[in-house]
Amino acid sequence: MPTPALLCALCFCLLAAAARAGYSEDRCSWRGSGLTQEPGSVGQLSLACADGKIEWLYPAGALRLTLGGSEPSAQPGIVCLRPTRPFAGAQVFVERTGGGLELLLAEGQGPAGARCARWGPRERRALFLQATPHPDLSRRLASFRFQLREDGRPELPPQARSLGADGECGKCLR
Repeated sequence: MPTPALLCALCFCLLAAAARAGYSEDRCSWRGSGLTQEPGSVGQLSLACADGKIEWLYPAGALRLTLGGSEPSAQPGIVCLRPTRPFAGAQVFVERTGGGLELLLAEGQGPAGARCARWGPRERRALFLQATPHPDLSRRLASFRFQLREDGRPELPPQARSLGADGECGKCLR
């Protein structure tokens, strides 16, 4: 009979493998399902690439997505998101210093336009994806491409941080 320590180690390895299973080979994209996620929980993802894709089938709970590595950059940055199909089941927020959230991509938006936001220097580049409640179990997919760029312009005032559908989005995700 296996020892409790061996069983714990085996469970840990299985959980770690399941967490990595959703990442692409180059760790630039992630695909996963909310069906295995506890309601109210927050999954943690980190993608070090400047370009990638997120696909979250049956969104549940929330995901915190760190882009461009775990350390804040000394340069300002711009993130551009473009839904790959009608965006369903979640909303995407830009995480600000101090924990504030700013809506970037709402449920129901189609792939017609990109949405962009800007981070200041030394601001952690993180997105917060929150599932929207639905009474049924119909198929929903929150899917988007992202592009992260350095921005050499001087610091913008706080009211200019969200670039919306215009701003710098014209230059990315073409």
